[in-house]
Amino acid sequence: MNVVLQDFSPVQISLALDANHIAFWRLFFSRFPQAKLHDNSGILWFETGIRHDIFNRVLQTNLYPNTAPISIEQVSTYFQQRRIPFLWHLGPSSQPINLKPLLENCGLIHYETEPGMAVDLDNINEQFSATPLLTTQRVTTKEQLEQWIRVWEYESSEEVICLWQKFYLNIYQENSLHLYLGTLHDKPVATSGVFFGGGVASIGPVATLPEYRRQGIGAAMTLTALQQARHYGYRIAVLTASLMGFNVYQRIGFQKYCTFSTYLWHPAYPGNLGNP
Repeated sequence: MNVVLQDFSPVQISLALDANHIAFWRLFFSRFPQAKLHDNSGILWFETGIRHDIFNRVLQTNLYPNTAPISIEQVSTYFQQRRIPFLWHLGPSSQPINLKPLLENCGLIHYETEPGMAVDLDNINEQFSATPLLTTQRVTTKEQLEQWIRVWEYESSEEVICLWQKFYLNIYQENSLHLYLGTLHDKPVATSGVFFGGGVASIGPVATLPEYRRQGIGAAMTLTALQQARHYGYRIAVLTASLMGFNVYQRIGFQKYCTFSTYLWHPAYPGNLGNP
């Protein structure tokens, strides 16, 4: 197990959030033979050749101000010349501070910004009531993994669901990753998970099928992951929150410490149709 973070200072928690995020995606891509890791000039990035942005990512940017524009342009051009969509993540450790306009100058657009949150696992609010019929279990079989992905990605195409399955089949039994499936009357309805890395336990993805929401199921799935993290000796749990989940996480005890932004380049977007 990696060294468990005990420091609750905002700077350390923010950096741990970033480190955990990077560690997860490194694991995710490292187990996929088709993926290529590039770690040069202060930029850590992966490509798979799959023409979907979620499977090609820049994970870490740590550049000097005078070299940042050309380094960003080189990576962007690599994807753009091949017409491969990709995501560029910006976290608390990303440098320099003016990365956003530099990415926009290379044709990327803002995709999303989410708050990074953390909670002391010794002080979580566990007084949530969910339907007593909810059953939660760790994903241990390929069948459960497919159910987990189909609930989490219920709005996605069959192509994307199959791609997620290919990736997760390589990592879902790793000691550092636990996935949980929630069922009602044996029907899969909710997901959560916990990943151990960077000294903290990150929670997610937490998802509930629309027709089963407002029953406390999402909170129950989150608590399952938090309790497991505490069981394994972790002190701090972290996550990035969607707009839908933010208030629930606050009631559990999570506090906002930082933000994560994601930028996107896609060849089909206006302005990119005529690019090389």
